[in-house]
Amino acid sequence: MRNYAKFLRSLSKVVRHLSDPRGSDFQKTDIEAGLGNLSLSSTIPILASKSDLEQGRQAVLFLLEALRKKSAETAWTIIRSAYRELSCDQSTVGMGTKAWLARSLCLEPVLHLSGSRESPSAEVDVDVESWLEARVPVGHVRRKEGVEGRWIVCKVR
Repeated sequence: MRNYAKFLRSLSKVVRHLSDPRGSDFQKTDIEAGLGNLSLSSTIPILASKSDLEQGRQAVLFLLEALRKKSAETAWTIIRSAYRELSCDQSTVGMGTKAWLARSLCLEPVLHLSGSRESPSAEVDVDVESWLEARVPVGHVRRKEGVEGRWIVCKVR
């Protein structure tokens, strides 16, 4: 889980760099400084086109999404083995649980990670609820009878 936490901290830096690779707030990384600003676009002019940059950006986002899915699967297995019940109601505790699940399971969209995580949005609420609903047929969770917003976690076998 240490690498996962490090991944989440550095993810916002990657997203900022992808959205504006040479913006005004761009700072050289250690790798770039070590290579002396050598880039493929300067050595191979055909790679400097806008469409190639966009394809590269899409490739990085695709790989990032694959990494996030793998991290989410691992985190969900750990959560299933550690917790009996999840409270996702409208109380303060439930809202905190929803925000925690959204972060732990990488449910937040990649391009919104640079924003604030302080207050959970309605969009995250819907994502957590729908994500849990999708796990019901698989047998990972079930709604707790008689209580709104509570989920019983079925243990890993």
